Amino acid sequence: MPEIEAYSLFCEDVRWEANGAPMFLGMMSPVFHPTEYPANLSKIVLATLFRSDCSKDKFLAELILEKISASGAETLDSFDAEFERNEFDEGQFQWVAVSTLPIENIEFEQGNSLKATLKIESNTWETYLTAGTTIQPDK
Repeated sequence: MPEIEAYSLFCEDVRWEANGAPMFLGMMSPVFHPTEYPANLSKIVLATLFRSDCSKDKFLAELILEKISASGAETLDSFDAEFERNEFDEGQFQWVAVSTLPIENIEFEQGNSLKATLKIESNTWETYLTAGTTIQPDK
């Protein structure tokens, strides 16, 4: 079975350098601390990086995005994704692909989380973004 690695992160934007490398802007830690609740994130991006060390040129994946609160989990989006070898990896044994999902207008109460689950073949990865305690700016 080929080795597959994947991870997701939340950031403000993803841009591409001339050589095809992704540049993640405004990377977010797993816990963020707003100044007040409810906190609204007007736009964030879920960026998923995928690496394979096999000769297979394509993998199908399922991505599930959920909002988790004290009352339970609510599925916000679920879709199939395709990770495919790009032109920069032609002829290479290992290859990397990046998928981006813009997420708009997510409202958080304290302790709420955004959970992204990625499933590829028999592998599952989870990433969380959680609203922590408020932080008051210095006066």
